[in-house]
Amino acid sequence: MKGWLGLLLGLWICSGVCQELRLTIPLIDPGTGTFYVESDFGEGLATRMLVDTGSSFSTLSDALLRRLQRQDRDNVVYLRSQQGILADGQAISVPLYRIGRLRIGGRCVLENVVVAVFPHSRRAILGLNTLARLSPFSISIDPPEIHLSGCQGREMAAERKPSLAIAP
Repeated sequence: MKGWLGLLLGLWICSGVCQELRLTIPLIDPGTGTFYVESDFGEGLATRMLVDTGSSFSTLSDALLRRLQRQDRDNVVYLRSQQGILADGQAISVPLYRIGRLRIGGRCVLENVVVAVFPHSRRAILGLNTLARLSPFSISIDPPEIHLSGCQGREMAAERKPSLAIAP
């Protein structure tokens, strides 16, 4: 009983405070039934990430990983290889890396993000391992936006345009 009362009290307190801590970030709707969010990994390394709650891991293309390694080798750390099953049922082994910093929507900063790297992929994915760290989160269809709660830092949206728009 005390556990439930503590949980309810925490939710009540959070209902006002956590709402203030939530960031609303616009999503890009290319009209294909999918949503993307502008993201960047550092100067000149911006991309659009597909928001995919069906993907266990956030992913990067090997080309973007190589650019990250050239820019800031110390913030790209190989962790291990991970076995996984693709949507078509194919088993695959992919390397996992820890990326020092990801900024989502120009305002939500997340440090030490784990990403899977697919060799021939052209698309970056914002998957559940990263979204879980931003919980509670919600997605709105109309207007298309994502509401994030677990950002580690907030910055004003940059005025510059992304230099590497991979998708859509």
